[in-house]
Amino acid sequence: MPPLSANAQEEVKRYKQQQAWFEGRVRHYEQIAEANPAAYRMRVRLFGWLGYGYILSILLVLVAVVAFTIFAIVELQSGNSVLIRLAIFSGIIAVAIVKSLWVKIEAPEGLVLSRQDAPRLFDEVEKIATKLGAPIPKEIRLDERLNAAAAQRPRLGIFGLYENTLLLGMPLLLGLTPDEARSVIAHEFGHFSGQHGKFGAWAYRVNATWIQLRDNLYATGGRGAWLFIGFIRWFSPRFAALTFVLRRRHEYDADASAADVAGAKSAAHALMRLEFLSKKLDEAFWDPYYKQVADTPLPPDQAFAAMPSALAGSYNLQEITKLLTLSLNEKTGYSDTHPCLTDRLSALHQLPKGDLEGLSEELSAPVQTSAAQIFFGPTLNGVLERLETRHKSRIREKWATENRRLSSLKQQLANLESVVYPTEEQEINRAVLTYRINGQEDGEPLLRAAIDKYPNNGAPKFYVAEMLLERGDEAGVPLIQEVMRQDRSLANEGRQLLANYYYLHGQAEKIEVLKEEAILSQANAALAERANRSLTFADPIRSADLTPEQIHELKTIFTGIPSLGVAYVIKRFIPGIERDNYAVIVFPKWKLIEANDRKQKLVHEVARRPLLGAGTMIFSPSEKRKWMKYLDTIPGVKVYDAKA
Repeated sequence: MPPLSANAQEEVKRYKQQQAWFEGRVRHYEQIAEANPAAYRMRVRLFGWLGYGYILSILLVLVAVVAFTIFAIVELQSGNSVLIRLAIFSGIIAVAIVKSLWVKIEAPEGLVLSRQDAPRLFDEVEKIATKLGAPIPKEIRLDERLNAAAAQRPRLGIFGLYENTLLLGMPLLLGLTPDEARSVIAHEFGHFSGQHGKFGAWAYRVNATWIQLRDNLYATGGRGAWLFIGFIRWFSPRFAALTFVLRRRHEYDADASAADVAGAKSAAHALMRLEFLSKKLDEAFWDPYYKQVADTPLPPDQAFAAMPSALAGSYNLQEITKLLTLSLNEKTGYSDTHPCLTDRLSALHQLPKGDLEGLSEELSAPVQTSAAQIFFGPTLNGVLERLETRHKSRIREKWATENRRLSSLKQQLANLESVVYPTEEQEINRAVLTYRINGQEDGEPLLRAAIDKYPNNGAPKFYVAEMLLERGDEAGVPLIQEVMRQDRSLANEGRQLLANYYYLHGQAEKIEVLKEEAILSQANAALAERANRSLTFADPIRSADLTPEQIHELKTIFTGIPSLGVAYVIKRFIPGIERDNYAVIVFPKWKLIEANDRKQKLVHEVARRPLLGAGTMIFSPSEKRKWMKYLDTIPGVKVYDAKA
């Protein structure tokens, strides 16, 4: 990690202070909620209504301004331009506020089930909802993920009229016993039950309102943002900390609902089984499924029929013990409202005691009769077919794109293999492509040979380190660390590989070091991006060294923009940004120089054209004469002049 600049150190300090402040606030609210739950809930309500009150007060003022200006125009019988602009400005902001109040929460995506698809499932859902005093969902949807969710959507925005949807993942129903699946459904209904669901949904909508208001204001060009930005900065983190306690408490309450319906043991087993079911699903089903993309331009047919058997197979006892041990060693933190597994099991009075081997052996046994088999019965195969049809239609385009990409890589590999005297770049590309296309067995010898021949190149070292770490070989640790020192652009990926390795080997203290490094890296990256989005006379500016073809292409683009007068293309060096950092500096024609909004439209017009890559920044500095005089002293940066 390179040494931090003073600005970066300040950025890190600010981030840590914000994190400590947030955690301190949450702890404070936890104490209040524990001592007096009613007082805590009242505080949430009052704070939420404070947010709505601020919005509505601004809205009333804006409506009054619009009414006053219209009245003044009528009374004066004059189309005063200042009054008209004031009315239009106020009206735009008022409309943005009204839109923000109508928070729309989309229903979860998924295959909508009918009672004919799964009569037993509908009966179970209604029975669970009735037992918990929760509303029966309007829809039950099914998708292909290992997932379950409950969505409560207000059809009338802040005025309510709730519509409930239950989303279930087919892999979840295939991998759990009927009682375990009942506990998961009951957990989701625990979020619906009584005032619990409505209150939580209301708190969520308050937060969503502010996010939507901010986005709406920026979508209108930022007009009126100054009315809200200060309040947003004060309100949002405080409301997030306040409702964090509510959301976490709801998770414990929902677990209690699961135990009430299916028994504490089934609820606990479902929580623990889900800790390793995802890995099993990927290895036994999704990995083989997506490997086929290299061989066919269309997703395979009748693949989902294999999902039940993939999840019904035996589990590795040692691996389950290892994963459960790791999960039980995790601690509840403040980055996620879900408590850790240990705390959830403790609340259910089901925390394993002593050796985990007996429990792991019980959980590793294949589920004899899955929830899906019971809930769907004879319609299971038909539902799987419909689910597969939906999945294929959603991924068809991406699948075809990936197939074309892999076909292109295969062709590139064939071309490289035919080169008799390859360059360093060609030899390394061949090794990397062999590994990515044909796998470790063919790729590793070539990558290791490239490391021996080209020790200063980080690419082959990275992929060998990746292989070693995935195999659990400690030799990958110093190798990936060497790569990260050698090539800073690979630092984030390297940290992720190390974090996965450390997690699987129970080395939590080393993950904390990686997190610290990631914070420092993010601080440097944030400062670099901030510098990238500004332009000063102190910036080291030089010619972009464009080819004649590039200059001709840019001139063609610029000629098609009527308001553009002069354009310069420069290249800058900004520490922390490794790529070629181009910037295009444009100035409108003289008649437009006094109109700042028109100048911004010019910047947007240039920015939407394909220029020199995704990282190209567009600027139109205010001091036109001074900048043009300065840029004209740098050879080769002026690429367009409308007068020429």
